[in-house]
Amino acid sequence: MTLFQLILLVVSLIFAYKFFEQVLKISQNTPKESDDEIMKRQQKSHLQMLQNRFNDLILRANDSVNEQNYENAKKSLLEAVKIRPKNEDVLMKLASILLISQEYEEAIQYFRKVININNHNDDAYKGLASSLANINEYEEASEHYKRALTINSNNEITYYNYANLLQKMEKFKEARHHYKIALNINPEFNEAKEEYEKLESKV
Repeated sequence: MTLFQLILLVVSLIFAYKFFEQVLKISQNTPKESDDEIMKRQQKSHLQMLQNRFNDLILRANDSVNEQNYENAKKSLLEAVKIRPKNEDVLMKLASILLISQEYEEAIQYFRKVININNHNDDAYKGLASSLANINEYEEASEHYKRALTINSNNEITYYNYANLLQKMEKFKEARHHYKIALNINPEFNEAKEEYEKLESKV
């Protein structure tokens, strides 16, 4: 090896040492992520993934409802409920679809869950009452219609549906009274007017 080659080798070794020394310093100065920080980062990533999944399921359910494909809507909402079991809006949508699909026992379960979360949701009481009426549980259905009207006393549809139930219970005077209230709220409510007039001979 010539003297020149020896000098080049020494210079190369010096540069290599300086380079690795600098890399080592950078590595030592880089803060190490703790186990707690790693866990928090992973949890945050997982929560974001669940949120994205939840949003996607709700969009699918809404699209299915628009297409009147209630079976697919139900499937999407059941998956969404697994992610957020206490989400009032999702439970209400699912209960309503079950009611439309005439799955009354299941609808009753989910309307009750909504009421357990928010006992001032008059739509949940109306849905529960309707579901109960469809399985001939008239007395309990009546109580829930009353509760719905206590919360919102200005909904002609509730009075009309309650009056229909009262007719089934052969409480014709009360039924006619509630049809009349529905007409007072909305004088153009023709269905209520027809039923009100039909009952004139029964009271």
